[in-house]
Amino acid sequence: MEKITVHGTAQADATPTKHSQAFDRALEDALAQASQSGFVPGMHNVRLEFRAEMEVTNPGRIQSYIVSITKDDGVD
Repeated sequence: MEKITVHGTAQADATPTKHSQAFDRALEDALAQASQSGFVPGMHNVRLEFRAEMEVTNPGRIQSYIVSITKDDGVD
């Protein structure tokens, strides 16, 4: 069982953005990295993790969006 994790990021725009669009950019970044990081062509069982780095102010603001893809073909 080979476990590989890649992380994609997207910085928050200067103007407020839709969170889903920023997570989409981070996911695209992670997918691009996956193809260069030991993911071979074919079907894989993967775990996706969506996270954000937030600055706590009043109100708080997300600074960056992070998507992690973990390949773990031995886990259902």
